[in-house]
Amino acid sequence: MFRAGEAPEDPVAAAGSPEVVAFNAKSVRAWARTVEASGTATVEQLAEAVQVSLAQFAPAEEDPEPSTS
Repeated sequence: MFRAGEAPEDPVAAAGSPEVVAFNAKSVRAWARTVEASGTATVEQLAEAVQVSLAQFAPAEEDPEPSTS
């Protein structure tokens, strides 16, 4: 939408759209896999970060026990 030069009429609604929520959830999980592979965070730190990130950026996709794999 932004790449097409279009601004959403309601940015808050757009941020909570199913497409954006799904994109955000995939992005969080991809980031988690990268951090896990780097070894720069413990499993516990990463699980907490995933949970916090999903809660903020993809609340509809939030897992009770987030997987980093």
